[in-house]
Amino acid sequence: MEHPSHWSTFNHSWDYVTVNAADLLAIWEHGRQLAPLRRARLFSALEPADTRGAPLPMGASGARMLHLRRRLFGSDIAAIAHCPTCDAALELSMQVEDFLAAANDDILAATHSVDVDGRTLHFRLPTLEDLEAIDPSLPIADAQTQLLLACVSDHDRAHAIHAEAALLTEIARSDPLADPHLALSCEACDEHFTVAFDIAAFLWREIEAWSARLMADVHTIASSYGWSEAEILALTPTRRQVYLDLICA
Repeated sequence: MEHPSHWSTFNHSWDYVTVNAADLLAIWEHGRQLAPLRRARLFSALEPADTRGAPLPMGASGARMLHLRRRLFGSDIAAIAHCPTCDAALELSMQVEDFLAAANDDILAATHSVDVDGRTLHFRLPTLEDLEAIDPSLPIADAQTQLLLACVSDHDRAHAIHAEAALLTEIARSDPLADPHLALSCEACDEHFTVAFDIAAFLWREIEAWSARLMADVHTIASSYGWSEAEILALTPTRRQVYLDLICA
């Protein structure tokens, strides 16, 4: 799921964090031990549970992560993408809602279908659990086939191989948030390109940056006042900043 990326987070203030600082640090600490897909499942699980009790399509998990991101850092997404041709840095400004607006309202339907050569093939949308089950040593083409066979109904499985391209296209159309891409253009070299936006990977980089800054602040305050980590984390961000300003004065 984590794409080789031309993306990086844009340095901004982290004052929007609305959850308990100690809880978010615990999420960061736990997330460090997890593989990217398992970390994405962790982020998705932090939002209210789905009533179906079944694994969610990847786009629905992505939507949950976007809601989590908004709850942590707000709706504004400032990022830098690098042109693959000239490596120029493109500063981008987006909204969480821009991505959520692309979600398919029928994403939670149990089954979907597509007509191929006069035959209706039935499938469900892939989940993060499906991706985790794929052998990571497989070539990309074989991994796509394994994913597809896991999602096609038993009755249609024998015909799925011959309709793989059509099925993959319909899956992508039905669940656009599963693998969102942005169309960009570089003013420096006039290159037009698309770049994948890995929601979980981007959110993780933001959480890592936030955690690094917070722990540095804790170190600074503890070194000056001798307070415990728990006492410092219990302070509001505004009060922590006041103490940091006094230390630096």
